[in-house]
Amino acid sequence: MGLFDLFKKKEEKVTDVNSTQGRLKALEVPEYAVTYKVVTRGTNLNCRKGPDIKSEIVGKFANGSEVSLIEEHSEKWHKVKNAEISGYCHTDWLELTSNK
Repeated sequence: MGLFDLFKKKEEKVTDVNSTQGRLKALEVPEYAVTYKVVTRGTNLNCRKGPDIKSEIVGKFANGSEVSLIEEHSEKWHKVKNAEISGYCHTDWLELTSNK
C-alpha cells in the first residue's frame, strides 16, 4: 500500500463556507499529514508542472526545506507543495519526515 492509498482511505467530508463572493466548498484537513524534507547535494530541487524531467519547471524548493504530499503519482514522482508553490518532484530527492 502506497502513501496515496492512505489518503484515499480517509473519507473527505465537504462543508459549506460562507464568503462575500458567495458560497464556497471546503474540504476538511485530514487528521494526518505526510511531509518530506528536500535532500539534494546543496542545490535547489526543481518543481515541475508534470511528472517528467522534460516538464516545465514551475518553481524550486531549497535544500533542507519541508514540503507536504499532495499526490503519490508514481514510485518516482510525487506531487508536493509548500506555502508558495506546488508541483511534481522526483522522489530521489525527497526524504520522508512525517507520516501521521
